Amino acid sequence: ELKAREDRTAPVVERVELYPRSYALVIGNDDYRDPYWVRLSNGVRDAREVAAALEAKGFEVTLKTDLDGDALEEALESFFFEHGQDFEARLFVWYAGHGHTEAGEGYLVPVEAPDPEESGQFRRRALSLRRMGEYARGANAHHVLAVFDSCFAGTVFEVQRDAPPAAITHATTRPVRQF
Repeated sequence: ELKAREDRTAPVVERVELYPRSYALVIGNDDYRDPYWVRLSNGVRDAREVAAALEAKGFEVTLKTDLDGDALEEALESFFFEHGQDFEARLFVWYAGHGHTEAGEGYLVPVEAPDPEESGQFRRRALSLRRMGEYARGANAHHVLAVFDSCFAGTVFEVQRDAPPAAITHATTRPVRQF
């Protein structure tokens, strides 16, 4: 309900449906094959719990687990190319698994990715967050949100394996309202 003013007693001037359709792609990876990557124990379990919570909130959820590089790319392309063209939809992507940063570039690590020391082979199998950005920017959906539960998968703070800058740390201590 949109009201004429900010106070509670203001008359409703319009009713809008924010998201007639809500889609989620939830990915959890645990079963890493290369000894470099420690096998995880909660990625798949967490993904199942997130998927169930989103379904309870009315999302149409696609749940994928233990994806190799081809399956990871296919899941993202299918999700964004099929659901991302709907302007009135909201899209949510949730990923739990290993991440890695190499030469300032963040990567999501599929289950068969080799040791990053094999740089060319690693980058061939892993999914660059630049690619993820391409998918999100190419979507026509009204809102797109992605959450990555993965250590060292990116350069959000342009710092590798370090704390966020002081300004960010300070800002997180203040009250926040998000709409």
